[in-house]
Amino acid sequence: MLAEEFKYTLVSVKDLLDREVNANSEKAEKIKEAIAKHQLGKSTTHQIVPDEIIIELINTQVDELEKNSINYIVVGYPRTRVQAMAMQRAGIVPDRFFILKGNESIMRNKLLSTLDTLKEDEAEKIVKNAILEYTM
Repeated sequence: MLAEEFKYTLVSVKDLLDREVNANSEKAEKIKEAIAKHQLGKSTTHQIVPDEIIIELINTQVDELEKNSINYIVVGYPRTRVQAMAMQRAGIVPDRFFILKGNESIMRNKLLSTLDTLKEDEAEKIVKNAILEYTM
């Protein structure tokens, strides 16, 4: 992994969410609600956790690392235009970006499998919007 190779701190959205949930904070409850809503098929978007929570977690972690002059690699962020704009507003300017381009049909099938509780036309609409969001 790049972080290990270069001795950088790895900042993972998944790890930040897990840590927050384990802390049983106020945000943890919002994260748990969003995950439960998604699992019940009541989500109307491809995102499981709202942007504002992800943005806050990332900004807090990056601020801490920057204050201590610690090099880091962020994985899984930004995933949406909203997150990218928030990153810019926060003054987070990466030295490098690694953009991994995925096969659209694989992405589509993976997303559809997470939306299996929705009607087919609803799921298709969400997947179409997700692919548009991720490929812009």
